[in-house]
Amino acid sequence: MLAVVLHGKGDIRVERRPRPVVGHGELLLRITTAGVCGTDVAEVTNGPSLTPVHHRHPFTGHEGPVTLGHEFAGVVVEAGPGTETQIGAHVASGSGVACGHCRACTAGKTNLCSTYWTVGFHVDGGLAEYCVVPESVCVAFDTASLTDDGAALAQPMSIAVHAVRVGNLLSGARTLVIGAGGIGMFLIAAIKHVQPDAHVVVIEPDAYRRKVAVEMGCDMALAPTENPPGPFDTVFEVSGTVSGLTTSIASVARGGTIVLVGIQRSRGADLEVLRKATLDEIALVGTSAHVVSTDFPVALEILSARSDWSAIAPTVGTLWDCAAQLEHPAGDRPIKSLFSPQADTARAAGYRGSTLPATRSPS
Repeated sequence: MLAVVLHGKGDIRVERRPRPVVGHGELLLRITTAGVCGTDVAEVTNGPSLTPVHHRHPFTGHEGPVTLGHEFAGVVVEAGPGTETQIGAHVASGSGVACGHCRACTAGKTNLCSTYWTVGFHVDGGLAEYCVVPESVCVAFDTASLTDDGAALAQPMSIAVHAVRVGNLLSGARTLVIGAGGIGMFLIAAIKHVQPDAHVVVIEPDAYRRKVAVEMGCDMALAPTENPPGPFDTVFEVSGTVSGLTTSIASVARGGTIVLVGIQRSRGADLEVLRKATLDEIALVGTSAHVVSTDFPVALEILSARSDWSAIAPTVGTLWDCAAQLEHPAGDRPIKSLFSPQADTARAAGYRGSTLPATRSPS
């Protein structure tokens, strides 16, 4: 089978690999659509850091080149012992695997599992024609209301759902989202799904993304040079920048909440944030990944409720397109990039009611 494989920093290849063998509690998927995110790009351009290319992973045992891809959907072609999913079922993968019995898992916080690992980083993932995935992180979906292209957006959407959940939004909350990339866009949809009467303002430097943010349901989209009409009950900081953090602390209401979605790389604003948090009783809430059992079904529900996501993910490329984008990420890119391991040429993404084109025969 063909797969997009990371061999080292800047070394990403489309190559033939053996079709994986399904084990106990696992499903073998024929991957229909897969996405990439900034973490995938970082592994290629600045890594490897998450992927065990040069060392054995302590929980999965994987060592060596890794097939990337943790955002994907596919069709079950084999089901291992101990599974219940039917052959032919369409499923989306949550990819984050938990042990199920540690303290965090028994508290329902599987994303904080002591042995948490991810398909597509710590073992071979979904940027391949076939992928083996634990059944525990797969959720079946109804193809009458959601296509495989739409379902491939479920993993990043579930991250947004989880962020909204930990933010504990109240009815009518005045909400600010800083950064309208893929997660920021999905945050808008998730906020409006959980609290339809929430007032959502977005800050985003890109004019096209501001336009799409309004299409996603935000009430106002502003450039960073414009003053947001705060204060806000809840601020979602998605950009991972010092300026975003500074805006968060300046915009949140006393007694409000800042949900830290983007990962901060600088220490420039730390002390000011902590000082203001103390004086104004601001809750600083972290959010990490998602919980498959609670967040993933809601993500699929949100994706099913909207008939067209092409403003965010307009096209589906080939594995060769994927490798080229990972190797050279600069340039004009869609908000979310999707790829099909089954495609020989790029195509328009198909959402509800669309007819997806025929693909090549399985190899």
